[in-house]
Amino acid sequence: MPTPSRASRGCPSQIAGFAGSGRGGIASEDPQRSDSGASEIGLLRRRAKRLKDAVPPLVLGAVLALVPFSTCALKWTLHVPCPLCGMTRACLALVGGDFARASAFQPLVVPLAVLGVVAVGVALGAREERSWRAFARGALFASVVALLVVWVARFFGAFGGPVA
Repeated sequence: MPTPSRASRGCPSQIAGFAGSGRGGIASEDPQRSDSGASEIGLLRRRAKRLKDAVPPLVLGAVLALVPFSTCALKWTLHVPCPLCGMTRACLALVGGDFARASAFQPLVVPLAVLGVVAVGVALGAREERSWRAFARGALFASVVALLVVWVARFFGAFGGPVA
């Protein structure tokens, strides 16, 4: 006589909200299920993957912050400051808690840092990929426009002028 399968016996892992049929108790990947802590962790991991594109520029910026000389290609080639000029020094000042000095190096460092924190919250909290993508596109567009406006304004002496 054949032995009943785990599914027909009412396997405890299925009763607890885990996928049976040979998966060995691995949590379900259904994002609508919240009856299991493991499925919530899986959902959080999938949402955290939305931030993967931000990692390389952040790592590169951190490495370049350790270099004791200017690494700006625009400044080397055209001898003009770039739109992000002063951002590395501003971030270092911001991490040190010196907001006035950070804003002197790059006036947008505080708003962009706040936007970064909000972006992490939206990436982890947005239920739909479409919502996250709309926010990310809007935030990127607004950031680029703001950086270009401040860059041009600094050439005319606003915000302390161009960073040397």
